[in-house]
Amino acid sequence: MTPDDDSKNIQHGSPQGSVQDAVARLFDGDLSEEKFAELTHRLENDAEARREYFDCVSLEATLETVFYPPLSRNRQRSLRHAGKSAPPSVIRKTIRWSAGIAAVAAAIALSVMYFTPTEPPSTETRLRVCGNSQWSVNGTANPKTSTLPQGVEFQLHQGVAELKLPYDVTAIVEAPATITLIDDRTLRLDQGKALFQVPTEKGKGFTVVTPHQRIVDLGTKFGIRFSNKHPDQLELHVLQGEVRIDALENDSNSPDQGAIIQKGRAVLLAGTRVLRELDNTQTTFRRKLPEKVDILFQDDFESGLLPEKEYAVRIEPYAVRNASGKRFPGIADDTSWHFTTPPIAHEIFAVGFETPNIKKTAVTAIAPGWSEGGRKGASGLYTSALSTEGRQHAWLNGPATNGPTTSHITLDQPITAGTTYILTADVGQTANFHGSQGTLSLYGSDKGFSSPLATTTASPPRGGWLREQSVSFTATSDIATGQRLGIAQSCTGGPQAIFDNLHVYSISPASTPQLATLTPSLTEPNTPPDITDLSPATGTTTGSPDGKLRLKFNQPIETKAGRFIVKNLTNDTESMIPVKDRRVKVTGNTITINPPTELADGQRHMGRLNGWQTNAWVGIFNPKGTGTRYHHEDLWDNPRSPGTIGAMEGPTMATFDSTPPNAHIRRQLGTITPHSRYTVSLAIGVRSDSATTPANFDGYTIRLTSGDTTLATLSNDTPPGPANSVTTVSFSWDSSDMLSNVPLTLEISPNNASGPTPGYLDIDAVRVSVLSQTSK
Repeated sequence: MTPDDDSKNIQHGSPQGSVQDAVARLFDGDLSEEKFAELTHRLENDAEARREYFDCVSLEATLETVFYPPLSRNRQRSLRHAGKSAPPSVIRKTIRWSAGIAAVAAAIALSVMYFTPTEPPSTETRLRVCGNSQWSVNGTANPKTSTLPQGVEFQLHQGVAELKLPYDVTAIVEAPATITLIDDRTLRLDQGKALFQVPTEKGKGFTVVTPHQRIVDLGTKFGIRFSNKHPDQLELHVLQGEVRIDALENDSNSPDQGAIIQKGRAVLLAGTRVLRELDNTQTTFRRKLPEKVDILFQDDFESGLLPEKEYAVRIEPYAVRNASGKRFPGIADDTSWHFTTPPIAHEIFAVGFETPNIKKTAVTAIAPGWSEGGRKGASGLYTSALSTEGRQHAWLNGPATNGPTTSHITLDQPITAGTTYILTADVGQTANFHGSQGTLSLYGSDKGFSSPLATTTASPPRGGWLREQSVSFTATSDIATGQRLGIAQSCTGGPQAIFDNLHVYSISPASTPQLATLTPSLTEPNTPPDITDLSPATGTTTGSPDGKLRLKFNQPIETKAGRFIVKNLTNDTESMIPVKDRRVKVTGNTITINPPTELADGQRHMGRLNGWQTNAWVGIFNPKGTGTRYHHEDLWDNPRSPGTIGAMEGPTMATFDSTPPNAHIRRQLGTITPHSRYTVSLAIGVRSDSATTPANFDGYTIRLTSGDTTLATLSNDTPPGPANSVTTVSFSWDSSDMLSNVPLTLEISPNNASGPTPGYLDIDAVRVSVLSQTSK
């Protein structure tokens, strides 16, 4: 190329004076400074020239990358060394070539700026949750997704979630919370605690819609916290900038645009009305996603030894070892560690009205030892195919002016403080009567049957039975005065009630298992570990107070691989538990195993829940398949669907059955840590409308308490989901430094005592988590 070539005009479409020609000279290092300036001016002002230039540069870069990499490397070397060895003419040419390369870079930057289309802001919302969180999207539990679509409901039951919304908006949400994305600038928050950060002008106008107001961002950072006690109120904390409080679209009583809340203010809102100012330092909001929340307690009611069963436990060889690698040889047979669990409830009285000394009677006392009260001469025994125990059952005619017909008996059993007493019976009515009510009562001998300690009433179907109706109470010291326990059955409504299959049980207070503590090892490190204590002990019938197995060794131990095998010899079932399973805990020289519970479809065990304190007739049951309570074959299987199976964590549930007044279960959770957020969640079942055992939903109350002080409560009489479903409910409580290291207790109870129709409360998947609020 000659110097005269530089004089050719650089024009689009000219073979030699075109942009393509100028680019070729530029890459060859033969473009004069004048033509370089002309090219730059052309590119800055001519879109077609820029497009052609971009194509040329892209092609040249591709060709050089694919076909000439060695040449490129050599050229780079010559540039680095040009200043040391080349003559002045070559240096000038090299400098000019370097200027051309700089022009290439500048022009590429220009072309990218001009030609790369500006992408519209993403309308996608990114979702992350911390460890140990529990959530659902449109009813599907814990889905594997990193985005949250618009129009679907996101429920956070446990943990913390981070939402990266369009226009640089970020939300940190703490459970329990319910969120729905309405559009790319609007989010609905129905409950919870959340911090919203809107750092740029692009996000201005972002709106949070609650059930009672619209909170519009005006360029800020703000926090929202719903009130536990007053669901129509919420706290609004403005940390930066300002927000506006608008009325809902359908709220004609409030102005369209309300007050503006500026930085530093915290207010309690009811609709658009500011109820009062708050201390902005009292509520802290999390600014980033934590690694995890800590699970303080969880119970799926699917673990623990069953009562009145024979068990054997085996340990695979070398599953347990010491720190030096010396291994415990294991237990290989079903005889070295075997035991029988005792009954949860001890039967102290039973009658089926079939024993030889009970004869069919006309109008008289129903059996020896029984007495009549109220209406006299209106009870006796029937022989009928309707009986549920043999062929006889007791009958009592309806009430008269002098009171209901009652048959009662005082037992020899003294009432003991702390013991729970339960009376169960089948209550029915014959086909030729209807509208009858049968009442069961427990009383003390001091005041007699007319002043019962606990009572329940059942309204059986015409010509049918309500099986295993129950009434119970836990004796306090003022009741345990030495008086004896009595039971009564009465017809309190309608023409006639019939009774059969009566049982009275006593449940002694559960003792707290003594956890083995680590003691200094007296063995040499190279000696294999050996068992010093087993609970339950082999060959015994004492069982375990909390349904767990414990092994204590003579030195600290650890588990690497292998399994524990727990065999139910009574039912011929076997559970394989890996040593690293969550149901196995190693502490020093002690291993604690919480074996899985095996219940057949529809089967239940009543009397006590492992590890819980109770004053009611409670137990566990398997709801699957039989239609007794639920009509769903796969309540806990995948894929999960809304409500019905999303909250089931295992094959068994806990139940309150025919509950007396003030029935509850309690669990000690340790002591309170100040400045922490405690979240409680549990799944509540709503039985099928066509269940073979009809019952009423008794409502629920869930409390966190400390002594006699209630810290937080969630209560409702309305079923949380449709019939034949299991749905999670949750609430939270923030501790302060005023309650530090004092006991914390979880209490769950039905709201209503069972009335004329038996009631129930079925629960599952109880979780209590804790998250420190000091590190944000």
